[in-house]
Amino acid sequence: VGFKPPAGVSTQDALMMLMERVRRQQVQQEAEQRPSRGRTAQQPASEPAAVEVLKLRGITVSRIKPCGCQVHGIDIAASEGQVEAEVAGALEMLMAVHGFVLLRNQGRQRCESGVSGCYLSGDEQCQLSECLGEGALHSTHGVHPEAPCRDIFRLSNDQDHGFNSVGPEWHNDGSFCRRVFGHVVYHIIKAPQGAGNTLFAHLGIAYDKLPTEVQRRMHRCASVNSNGGAVHPLAHYHPTSGRPSLYLHLGMTGCVLEALSPSHAQQAQNEDEEQPGTGVVEGADTKDDTKDPELAGFGDGQTPQDLPQPLSSVASSSSPSSSSS
Repeated sequence: VGFKPPAGVSTQDALMMLMERVRRQQVQQEAEQRPSRGRTAQQPASEPAAVEVLKLRGITVSRIKPCGCQVHGIDIAASEGQVEAEVAGALEMLMAVHGFVLLRNQGRQRCESGVSGCYLSGDEQCQLSECLGEGALHSTHGVHPEAPCRDIFRLSNDQDHGFNSVGPEWHNDGSFCRRVFGHVVYHIIKAPQGAGNTLFAHLGIAYDKLPTEVQRRMHRCASVNSNGGAVHPLAHYHPTSGRPSLYLHLGMTGCVLEALSPSHAQQAQNEDEEQPGTGVVEGADTKDDTKDPELAGFGDGQTPQDLPQPLSSVASSSSPSSSSS
């Protein structure tokens, strides 16, 4: 914000002035946001169909273990960040199935913000992001002085070139929002020497590795984000693949809500005294929680005080908006 109150101003007045300054900046940022182009991606019905769509264009796919896949033969810079609707839909399907898609050696030789190299421009990265999901960028982050535009979250191990110490724990980007990110585009401008510390995990695979009883319990639970209060299910069905998956943020989980039958509520309350951090919400009991459409939707992005009866909440997954880093 860059705010320094005038001399002699009371603390209360200074706070009011600061809030007004923040409000004006938010209004200005909203005015500068790129207008949504709307959804353009045409998603195939399955992963094999997605691979075929790409194959017809000379684009190939190779799997990465333990998760992810690499796509060969796409030149993002050649089209200034634009991707065919069918190709964008195929990439969405691959991301849904494999967790992420890796595109190597993208961009042209350039020098933005004093950094020389071969990479995409900020606008090309935004154009690529807008080809996915709803075609709208959702920029909730701070803007570093060297960022090419406000829609790029610029990160670096050097504070002069970008924000650092960001996301040190396992998390899903956008979990503090009610309508979470559908896709996130990461672009490495300058890679570190040796291995980096950015790790990815497939939360569908993580769900599969849980014991059955734990899986059932995850479908009864929802996390409350400590930075905004949004509530999201700990287990949900991916909106594209339909695969049961976990959804969590180890650094921003304020508490966990669990829907239980009245007969188990008191017992859970007693256990909670020994293990604080779990909320108890009474509701109807079921024999197989993973098959119950109401329990599976517990946690729909609303704040706790907005929740109606927890077992009638609508299922919530990712909103297909995009973010760029």
